[in-house]
Amino acid sequence: MLQPFLLEHRIKIGRDALFHTLADNHLLVRRRRRKAITTNSKHWLRKYPNLIKELTPTHPNQVWVSDITYLRTLTGFVYMSFITDAYSHRIMGYQVADNLESVHTVEALKMALTGLCKPSAGLIHHSDRGTQ
Repeated sequence: MLQPFLLEHRIKIGRDALFHTLADNHLLVRRRRRKAITTNSKHWLRKYPNLIKELTPTHPNQVWVSDITYLRTLTGFVYMSFITDAYSHRIMGYQVADNLESVHTVEALKMALTGLCKPSAGLIHHSDRGTQ
């Protein structure tokens, strides 16, 4: 759209220079980035200390990490709860649900515990301190 104007006034400018000039003069439209807020660590529930802050796992079943992933579908969101071994990165348990009720994260943990061959003394279950 600008090309006829630029040619008429004998202005030669490349695409990158044009965008830099527009940006410098605050003339570009900002893209809105939509990001789901997935963790609320400022809740009133008890918050446990971070036991793995300085810990590097040296073997499987030493630290399990839990997380919830949000997936958008045609009918809304589904929520996938995962329990992952921090050393091997193996998914130990999972649960898919259409809501964020804590019972689903507990089911993922139960699946992970069922898959253990033998109980591991000192196993740490770590989460991001979300309410689930």
